[in-house]
Amino acid sequence: MSKTNRINLDPAAPDSLYAGAQKVNQALDETDEKLEQLKKEMNVKISNALCLQWMGG
Repeated sequence: MSKTNRINLDPAAPDSLYAGAQKVNQALDETDEKLEQLKKEMNVKISNALCLQWMGG
């Protein structure tokens, strides 16, 4: 999965550097996915809170 603002993977780079860049990119992708999931969960909780406020008010 290639995203913007990631380390460019150069096949000509030494193996250890290439592998390290892959790990960093993978960690960034996983962090992005986790952040998106948290945003979705927050939106649901905010919607629920607003609904409860509206129903009670």
